[in-house]
Amino acid sequence: MRHFPTLLLLACALLLGGLVTVQRITGNLDSVFGTPALKEGDLVYQFDPKNVGSIQIINDDGTHAHIKKIGNTWKLESPWEDLADTRLIQSVLNFSNTLVIEDIIERDEVEDLSEFGLQSARIEIKLFDLNGNSLCQYHLGRNTAWRSVDAEENNFPTVVIRPAEANQRDYLYVCADRADPKLRTVGIRRLFDQSLRLFRDHRAFYNHPLFASEVTLQENSSVISMSRANIAKGTPWQITKPFELAANNSAVNKLLQDLGNLQGVSVIDPSAVTLPAPTPENIDYTISANFSFSNQNSEPIFLYIYPPEKENSPTVFARVGQSPEKLRPAVLLLPRGPESPLAQLPKGVNQLRSRTLTSLSVKQLESLVIEDQNDHSLTLNLEWNPHERAKRWHAHAYDYSGQNHSKNKIYSGPANEEQVKATFEVLFQKSIVRFTDDAVTDLATYGLDQPIRKITLKLKDKKQITYQIGQRKEDHYFVREKGSTKAIAITSELFAALLRGKGGKQLAPLFDPKEKRLLVTKAAHFGFQNARVTRISTNKGPKTIELGRAKFPHFYASEKGSKRVTEIPAGFLTGLPVAGFRWRQTRLWNLNPFEVRGMIIDRPGKMNLTLGYNFFRQQWKAKDHRNGGQDLTARLNSNKANRLLEKLTELRILRWLGPNNPEAAARLEVPNLSISILTEEVNSDGETLSLTPQTLKISQINPGSQNDFFYGKSSSDPSYFLLDLATVQRLAVDLIE
Repeated sequence: MRHFPTLLLLACALLLGGLVTVQRITGNLDSVFGTPALKEGDLVYQFDPKNVGSIQIINDDGTHAHIKKIGNTWKLESPWEDLADTRLIQSVLNFSNTLVIEDIIERDEVEDLSEFGLQSARIEIKLFDLNGNSLCQYHLGRNTAWRSVDAEENNFPTVVIRPAEANQRDYLYVCADRADPKLRTVGIRRLFDQSLRLFRDHRAFYNHPLFASEVTLQENSSVISMSRANIAKGTPWQITKPFELAANNSAVNKLLQDLGNLQGVSVIDPSAVTLPAPTPENIDYTISANFSFSNQNSEPIFLYIYPPEKENSPTVFARVGQSPEKLRPAVLLLPRGPESPLAQLPKGVNQLRSRTLTSLSVKQLESLVIEDQNDHSLTLNLEWNPHERAKRWHAHAYDYSGQNHSKNKIYSGPANEEQVKATFEVLFQKSIVRFTDDAVTDLATYGLDQPIRKITLKLKDKKQITYQIGQRKEDHYFVREKGSTKAIAITSELFAALLRGKGGKQLAPLFDPKEKRLLVTKAAHFGFQNARVTRISTNKGPKTIELGRAKFPHFYASEKGSKRVTEIPAGFLTGLPVAGFRWRQTRLWNLNPFEVRGMIIDRPGKMNLTLGYNFFRQQWKAKDHRNGGQDLTARLNSNKANRLLEKLTELRILRWLGPNNPEAAARLEVPNLSISILTEEVNSDGETLSLTPQTLKISQINPGSQNDFFYGKSSSDPSYFLLDLATVQRLAVDLIE
């Protein structure tokens, strides 16, 4: 017994020594006492999803899947040899890498693992790195009754996870199910439905067509091909077949987005369906795409779409491959309903070609020249502005008319920014009406032999392109109930049928007050001055109607030397003016406050003021020049007078109307406001010679009603102009208090 304490101390020493040795070798004592549980908020696994090289899945229905990454492509090796859906793969990787623990359950406290979906019928996921080393292995149990505490990032119930690693088998973890909505919109367990069939790629194109450098659409003998120099954002597309045309980039990008969304409702093994080889005589539609990676174009990928089995079939069969001999081992069942991507495919090249007049952009432009049929021209150049230390657009308007056909400069200076914007919108942004003719033989057909406008664009790459605009009058047809002030436009075919007393049922909108109809203000405008009267039967009984036919001008444009003609809106001409006043900058005067010596203000029904002004002393004097010259200086609000003078010296008009505007001239005979600014003229010795008035007159456009715009005229300028209401209100301020 005397040796027992000694033996006990020796045993303790050996035990402690062993623990120290284990600690030094393994870094912990988990092998002796067991691995402690992870904590709430911890991640179960941490790895870089980019390092995952293969995935093994054992489903709860007993199916197994082995998925391997080959290059940048995920491929199923079993239970099918096929492409895997990258979106589902990435969803599994993201889920496995973001398993945040929200609750911990000790295994010893669980009597039956099947209560948590972790018995034999369970989902098991194994991830391996590129070298085949295990990154994680866990069993995916059932969903719980509650959702993650992080509501903003989670829309799905939490799930039970049991790690399969030996050091974590003693714990079950309740983890959040976080999802990227771009990849997954259902809970994680739903991905494993249908015996893992969802992991087969349902998309028509494995790589998204937005990364394509070439795309071809072929329906029977009709072929549309497009290409671009590279896949960088903003690189324009060009149509190469059936013609070489500039493409409508928005329309092409929508097409590519639709192709990217094109996927089957199911994927079928080729052995399960009998389909003929995808040769031209067997195929309804073929779509091919070349993809560009690292500036290298891939082999084209073809989507072969078979004709529907029946006219109203909701789906069609399709095959994908590099050629009819190299097909993916799968058949896609594509939806073909009215809202499906297949239904959105373009039916002709006109749906994809550029719809702007020039198919160019402002950044390509160096200068332009606009000419009309009356020998007027406008040149717009980028010129250096020393004050802004940058280039800005300058306009130079000329008139070549007169006896000697001499060149007269109408205006030269900084261009009106609003007019420049309107012109560039017409040339580079606004849409044409329609593509009229791609092989015109006679320009006179569209009035292009005697154009009313010529637009010559000089580009920064030294190219020069000329567009010409012509016009011709075309018949338009109208109908109204006899004596009515409302009419509708109709086709020439319906016009002819109505003359024979037929087609009355098509006129239902004419007799429905809820329908949008045309207001007939002048009968001649609609051709009703010589109306054909006829009687027809309608669902509202017999009606007597009047038929009118009138000619309206239509406008057409074509690039010089081209056989293509497009119809353009009439409004395009207002964006391509040659009149010099349209291009003038909007500042009315070039006055300096130190030159001003006073103002005279006349307003009907208000005091008529004469103001004296000393710029250097910043002093004002005021008197009523119609009531005996009464001194009003003491009642003058000098701050308002200063602001009025500042507004006048910096006044900008809304729009120039030109020197010939009878309506503006008539209204301004009796103006609503007249302000004369008195400026001092001095000689070379600095002696005052005289006070010169510059008068601004303003009048309402519609007397007696609310006016948003006003006519204006300066005594120093022959052109009339428009002012907006806010500007007029600041000029019509009361200075006497």
